[in-house]
Formats: sequence, C-alpha cells, structure tokens
Amino acid sequence: MSGIAAILGLADRPGVQVAERMLAAAPHRGSDMEVAVCGAAVLGVVNPPGRREACLTSADGWSCVFAGRLDNADEVADRLRDGGGRFHDPAPSALV
Repeated sequence: MSGIAAILGLADRPGVQVAERMLAAAPHRGSDMEVAVCGAAVLGVVNPPGRREACLTSADGWSCVFAGRLDNADEVADRLRDGGGRFHDPAPSALV
C-alpha cells in the first residue's frame, strides 16, 4: 500500500525534507519516495519496492499525485489524444 504527502506553505516555502519525513513516518507504506516542489506546494509519494501504486507528475508548472487505480485510464488517454493532447507518461497522475 502506497502513501501520499502534500504541504502548502503560505508564508514560507516548505522544504522537501518535511515531505520526506512525513512519508518516512509510515514505513509500512514503502521506501521508494518521489517528491516535487510546485510553487508554494510540496507533493510526495511513497511506494513499496517494485510496486508503483502511487504516482507523481510535474510538468508545465502543474503537479499531481495519484494513489490507487484510474479505472478508465485508457478512455481518458484516447480522449486526450482525440483532442490533440500530448502526454508521454501513461501514469494516472499524468492523465489527470
């Protein structure tokens, strides 16, 4: 089972280390961490080794974390392609 962390710093930009400590506080969620800064927010995911149950995507000033399964991922990808959308990552966080 994976985990996500999100921090919004209104006064000061929160450090990546804070998100990493949050994710590490639940070792049963996994040890493979990924953290990104997007403006005043820090987002992170943690997964068990060898399993990607949560994903993080950052592109063009936007970031998204997603945990679980996107049941209609193929349909969303097809509609994005039909609308001229471009994406290189099939992860649910990239589709969202």
